[in-house]
Amino acid sequence: MAPSANQTAFNDEEVTIQMEVYTVFRRWEKVYIVSLITLAAWFSTLSSFIYYPVITFVARDLRTTVANINLTVTAYMVVSGIAPALIGDLADQAGRRPTYMITLLVYFCANIGIALQDSFVALLLLRMLQSAGISGDEILPDRGQILRAILSATVAKPLRPFIAYQFDA
Repeated sequence: MAPSANQTAFNDEEVTIQMEVYTVFRRWEKVYIVSLITLAAWFSTLSSFIYYPVITFVARDLRTTVANINLTVTAYMVVSGIAPALIGDLADQAGRRPTYMITLLVYFCANIGIALQDSFVALLLLRMLQSAGISGDEILPDRGQILRAILSATVAKPLRPFIAYQFDA
């Protein structure tokens, strides 16, 4: 008789290996948490491209040039390339959950600041802060590491926590 997934044969005797439970969450709670993380990952894609159609209106309202507003898009992309390395180190030292919650809070506060600001310099700095804040979605748990690497394209970024969870569940 062949051993099952949680059993192994050893010297013609079957030895049952107890699978350890590494979570205190029920299945529906894990689905809920992963769904929230998936929604939060979508914010990164949304934030990077959200105001392309209104760049000229933003430039007019802030009394600056379109080139300056384009600079805020470039600054967002540059920070989004650098911040995950710094935030990843912080997550290794302080833990992933607190780091993820803090960076998400920074992101939401930056969004409120962007909505209330009225100068180009404030917009530029807040866009950089916004990018750093949403970079916390790069520190997801180790589960599905290979799958996340495969799905790292911008289009698939919002779906990767959910898909990785499905392969890990």
